[in-house]
Amino acid sequence: MRRNAGEGSISKRKDGRWMARFTVVMPNGTKKRMHIVKKDRDQVLTLMKKEMSLAREGTPVLHDGRKVGEWLDYWIENIAPLKIRVSTVASYKNLIKNHIKPAIGNYSLIGLSPLQVQTMINDHIKSGGSVRLAQQMKNTLSAALRSAMTRELIHRNVARLVDLPPEHKKERPLWTEAQIHEFLEKSKDHMYHPIFVMLCTYGMRRGEVLGLRWQDIDFANDAFTLSQQLIQMGNIVEFGDLKTDASHRTLPLLPHVTPLLREQQAKGLSDTLVFATRSGKPIQPSNLLRTFHTLTEKYGLPRIPLHSLRHSVATIMKDSNVAPKDAQMTLGHANIQTTMQFYQHSSLENKASALNAISSKIMFA
Repeated sequence: MRRNAGEGSISKRKDGRWMARFTVVMPNGTKKRMHIVKKDRDQVLTLMKKEMSLAREGTPVLHDGRKVGEWLDYWIENIAPLKIRVSTVASYKNLIKNHIKPAIGNYSLIGLSPLQVQTMINDHIKSGGSVRLAQQMKNTLSAALRSAMTRELIHRNVARLVDLPPEHKKERPLWTEAQIHEFLEKSKDHMYHPIFVMLCTYGMRRGEVLGLRWQDIDFANDAFTLSQQLIQMGNIVEFGDLKTDASHRTLPLLPHVTPLLREQQAKGLSDTLVFATRSGKPIQPSNLLRTFHTLTEKYGLPRIPLHSLRHSVATIMKDSNVAPKDAQMTLGHANIQTTMQFYQHSSLENKASALNAISSKIMFA
């Protein structure tokens, strides 16, 4: 069937499939010859009209046969690092490798549909995966597809069209003041004891404390500054920027902390890092985590994630009537809403106290 100039043409191939040929004008003014091959003629016609319309709107789609996995690999290695923090890139790499590519990596990038992404999410949930991880998968894929859109590889971000079930957040396991005190007392002779003191005193992230440098310590003014973090990607560790701008902060050196840092300095393990291995190398975050769990079990304390020490400190601040804004600045939260999540947490003792106050008024002797 002949069509007018500029409308493209459709013809039947020897293999029985239909092929549409048409030309689109790219945003830079150049013309690009396009073709679509499908078994159904009407489908070919519909797709051709759609893409010609998109081209007129300035959003042409390039049919380069690229698969989702190929684009994800290119994006995470060449584009994401230009705009995203090193720690976030490491997290995205893990999500892409272990969750996204195995599910949809072989699909065509241009042909990826909302249903295929929704199926990936649904299968993850059905297999016992968390909603939080599903959200991270969606966010990572969405960031990659958004980048593909800006480069005119696709015309829509199908990840944004996917639904997630509501997340029922579990109450974080925390340690009480007494449990933190017991852990610090029993770990006094361990080489990581000063690190644990920093974590339990300031609520620092493990990468922040492992990234501390001697140049960040100001003994003269009893203060120290957080300006970098140690990040682990597999067996590789490197230093990177802190999680957010708010993470850059200066904190006071408390009387029980200064002697520990002086003792650390006297060991001479590293001229650069405050905390290092006996050979002067950075301590791998995974080794610190493993040691923490080993000691926790040895001391008979409840097993908690190492990061929960930070949450425990935030809760103790709340119980000690520390102003939320002061807690936010100390912990380095980007916004006060994050801090308030911990201020809304109530310990079992606090709940019992609140309920006893009620019962004393409604119960009669």
